[in-house]
Amino acid sequence: MKIILDFNVGCRRSLQLVLMGLAFLGLLCRLGEAQLPLRSQFLGSTAGAGTGMHARRGGDVDADGFPDFLIGADHDSTLGPGSGSIRVFSGRDGSLIALFGPPNPVLGEFLARAVADAGDVDQDGHDDVVAYALGINGGSLLLFSGAAGNILVTTSNLGFLTPGNYVLDTVKDINGDGVRDVVFLSQNPWMLRTFSGIDLSLLLQIDLSATGFFPQIVRNAGDVNGDGIDDLILGAPFFPAAPGGGVIPPGTGAVIVISSLDGSLIHTLQGPPPTMGLFGPIPSRFGFTVDGLGDLDVDGFDDFAVGAPGDGLGSIRIHSGFDASQMGFLIGFSTLDGFGTFLSRADDVNGDGTPDLAVGAAVWDAPGAPGGANANNGLMLVYSGVDFSLLFSEQGDVQRGLGFAIMGLGDLNGDGFPEIATSIGDSSVANNNGGVRVYSFGGTRRYGENLGGLQTLNQTWFPAVAGDPAQGAIVCSGGAPGGLGFFGVSLETANTSVMGVPVVIDDTPQELILTQPFFFDGQGKYAALAPIRFPGLGGLLIRSQFFSLTPPFASSNGLEFLLLP
Repeated sequence: MKIILDFNVGCRRSLQLVLMGLAFLGLLCRLGEAQLPLRSQFLGSTAGAGTGMHARRGGDVDADGFPDFLIGADHDSTLGPGSGSIRVFSGRDGSLIALFGPPNPVLGEFLARAVADAGDVDQDGHDDVVAYALGINGGSLLLFSGAAGNILVTTSNLGFLTPGNYVLDTVKDINGDGVRDVVFLSQNPWMLRTFSGIDLSLLLQIDLSATGFFPQIVRNAGDVNGDGIDDLILGAPFFPAAPGGGVIPPGTGAVIVISSLDGSLIHTLQGPPPTMGLFGPIPSRFGFTVDGLGDLDVDGFDDFAVGAPGDGLGSIRIHSGFDASQMGFLIGFSTLDGFGTFLSRADDVNGDGTPDLAVGAAVWDAPGAPGGANANNGLMLVYSGVDFSLLFSEQGDVQRGLGFAIMGLGDLNGDGFPEIATSIGDSSVANNNGGVRVYSFGGTRRYGENLGGLQTLNQTWFPAVAGDPAQGAIVCSGGAPGGLGFFGVSLETANTSVMGVPVVIDDTPQELILTQPFFFDGQGKYAALAPIRFPGLGGLLIRSQFFSLTPPFASSNGLEFLLLP
């Protein structure tokens, strides 16, 4: 019986993919050098959630071996008017795993004003989630079970938290009980507290009300002082004044780095002086956003970044964790960019072994932003942690402004490369929804699953365990032991069928660029090298699917490969 998979090998765009085994080795022509490749892996917009949605790193909530990500929406009315919610999405495929809400949803609870990964607190194999709720018992932290969604522990009377996404974070185990611990910054009263991740008991409390330093943000700085414990970085963009205290004189802004173990001071930085504008002095707002970046210069001390959106065109300074000296300086593109408003550690986006920096320029004080007539709709940017060159940029559009609450999510899909999220705002009056967009810069994505009863093969790609993770391998399992198999590689997708077998890859000569037979081994598997890094071809998307040609006939899910530079 002849299976109609012996297509003429097409060469659309004069491309021909040559394989050795199943190793993607090259193409005849070069597409030219380009910025980092981009794929939007998840784009969510939830009715009733408002525009305050923001993403945070999550742990492995569903225990499938892939870290997940969290979306907090403190104005979400899905579970009750203004009660707020936390959505957990699969890092593997972006599907919704769980929806957490307050125990008795009522108006004004604002759950998820801040949210973070808590680690596996109850040791059930599922990572848990910690969140802040403004309107519950004078401000409360709630610890949710990742497995069941029930509340494990709660606190009360923590005080008021001004709008913001980064005043709650978690750090590596401070007190030696094996669980991540929680850091919380309140602003009425002005207090920094650390709590045990197990029971939310108080570990450390620092009263800031009499210090003259009134931070708006706290983030995990990484191990800045080399003692093996994560430290904290706090930014006070209005320094030396307290925000909300009437007329605020132009200040410099300031940042401190302290030990999460005992609160001792490690570094103090003061921002640049105000600049003169048309209507008077313009403060730099140094410390408006901060984050730890990891050890960029490999000196054994984690480094950090500080944003100053009022500093000229907006600026970001990268500082050494060892001595706080300035390692790099980034500047915005125009006064409307709001450059320095949001930043985040991005991990190693371009595969050079050094963590990179994600920046959101979200037009923080422009009328109508995001997406308004006076805004540029926001920017999402990625900079190299080696030389601080621009690796990637994308501008928002009038429907969805980019750059709000930027967040590096780590490697969600197991391809060895990290994902980055940015909150988006919908400017439509009739559809004022928020959303989160997640960018994946490498690896693969599964698609076209569950198309029919004959789709029983499983196609998976694994990053290399040593060296460059892009030098990975592909595995197809579920075939007839010793039976004939076939795979195809295509530039496009089409959900068609051949002999009743669902076919995800396109079956036209214009799109299909390679077909090749093989034999399954004695366990019904086929494995081969499948590197995805190709200099000059970064950004090219190719898709593959496997077929078993031995009765009973079968096909696999599709797998999309994003070739890396």
